[in-house]
Amino acid sequence: MEPLITQLTDEGVLLPDGAVDMDELNLISGTHTPDFAETLWTLTGGDADTATRIYSFMTSLYSNGKQADLFEFITILYGILGLDVPEPITAISSHPEALNRYLFEFLLDYDDVIGDIAASDA
Repeated sequence: MEPLITQLTDEGVLLPDGAVDMDELNLISGTHTPDFAETLWTLTGGDADTATRIYSFMTSLYSNGKQADLFEFITILYGILGLDVPEPITAISSHPEALNRYLFEFLLDYDDVIGDIAASDA
């Protein structure tokens, strides 16, 4: 088994039968997305329009089947934000089904976090 697949299995992302554990991907996204979204919000000076445009762009990539491009964009944003891409997320990128589901969860969490921050700043 290749190292990243072994890592995904060890972390519970992949079940012993090779299926993707959707709950684990939800937990990974829920753990790492808030820091990403909060840092982005801070860097933009709380600009809701910019946060919404980024979300719309990411959603468009996802909806058009461009998961690899979306993942690349997210990793670029991590760098701009001065954050390291968390290791579990790097490993997830090696498995197309897991990546697809992670990105879905990421988009939901990003939207929730930005919405919560914007509401608390209002």
